[in-house]
Amino acid sequence: MGSHHTAHDYISILSDSYILYFLQALDTNKNLPKLRKGKKIYPFDPVISTVLLTYHPYLKIEDSMLIEAVVGSHLLRKSRFINAGLSSISDLFYWQSKVGKEVDFVFLDQKGPQSIEVKYQNHVTLRDSITMIRHFKKGLLLSKKDFEVGSNALMLPVSWFLAMI
Repeated sequence: MGSHHTAHDYISILSDSYILYFLQALDTNKNLPKLRKGKKIYPFDPVISTVLLTYHPYLKIEDSMLIEAVVGSHLLRKSRFINAGLSSISDLFYWQSKVGKEVDFVFLDQKGPQSIEVKYQNHVTLRDSITMIRHFKKGLLLSKKDFEVGSNALMLPVSWFLAMI
C-alpha cells in the first residue's frame, strides 16, 4: 500500500460493507476517540475468519481472539450508529493505559462508559478485572465458563452474555 491513508480508505470500505470493524482508543477525559492511537481491527462475522483459515492454513487465529470479535460485533449490533456503516461507530471503543494495560470494550451510553473485558480461558478470577476496576470503577468480565459476583465486577460466561444481549 502506498500510505496509511490508503490503508485507512480500504479499512473504511470494508467496514461500511460490514466485513470488518475497527475500534478506536477512548480518551476518557473527553469521551472521544484518541485519533493518534492505534486501531483494533476485527472481522464482523466469524465466517470471515473461517474463510481466511481455509485458504491460508498457516494463519493462526486463537479461539479467544474470535470470541473477542464476536462479543464486539454483538455490542455493535446495539449501537445507534450501525445503520450508517461500521466506519462511523462512535459509541464503542477500547481503552489502553499509558503503561499498556487494556480494556477490550468500553461502550458509551446514557450512564457513561461501561467497560467489558473478555478473558476466554479455562480459569478466570475477578482479579483479572483489576485494570477495568481501577480505571472505570466497575465492569463486566466475560469468561469461558466461570461465574462470580464481586462488589465492582460481575463475571459471566460469554455464552450467557451473548444470549442476553
